[in-house]
Amino acid sequence: MASFVITLARETGWSEDFILNVLPMSRALQYRHCILRAAGYWTVPPSGAPDEQMTRLRAARLPVSQSLSLPVIPPPPIVEAWAARLKRIASR
Repeated sequence: MASFVITLARETGWSEDFILNVLPMSRALQYRHCILRAAGYWTVPPSGAPDEQMTRLRAARLPVSQSLSLPVIPPPPIVEAWAARLKRIASR
């Protein structure tokens, strides 16, 4: 954690208090990733070629049941009323 805070503070000039108590952790992680990436470090393992990834994902995909059909829900009347009103305005 200390190296994380020191890296952000050194590169941005932000105080330790701001980094730990104000900055959202998700944003801090993104900044750290960008700082390390700009310095030539990988923060995530490199992945295979896109074709290899798609082949792996397709092989792991679960079959979708063809019998699953969702009912069509009509829009509420207010939506139809506004749509009719907009058509009347557009046709003027």
